[in-house]
Amino acid sequence: MARSTSTFSHTKAETGALELFEPLPNAVYTIDFAARLADLPRRTVLVCCKYGLVAPVVDDAAGGYYFNSDAIHVLRRVAVLRDVCGNDLAGIKIILDLTNALESLEAQLRAMSRGPTSVKIEERARGNGQNNSSGSTKVKTDLRRKRK
Repeated sequence: MARSTSTFSHTKAETGALELFEPLPNAVYTIDFAARLADLPRRTVLVCCKYGLVAPVVDDAAGGYYFNSDAIHVLRRVAVLRDVCGNDLAGIKIILDLTNALESLEAQLRAMSRGPTSVKIEERARGNGQNNSSGSTKVKTDLRRKRK
């Protein structure tokens, strides 16, 4: 039996790896298609909604459950965690919450580490174009006082 060289023909069970998924930014998916993309049964997607693991996008006009790209990513994480944790939805929710908190802290850390560098560059640019004024001397003096 010949295997196809296309990466899309391999299933999760064959490769053991999570397939890449990059949806359109404004796309909305039905519950059936979301379940297929996440490799989860439809019922499991409904249970995830019930227990607050994922929130569907509400569409009052059409009714039913619809999911955006963020929800699809969460459902795919749930599918991977189910392989590790089984059907322990409380444990999966804790892991998802901790992962979200970690990602938020990492983003804040990146922003903080990026911030002072850009401020120093701006200060240098302003300082090179101007003579050293008493204002910049005052800032340096204040910084020296704080260090002591």
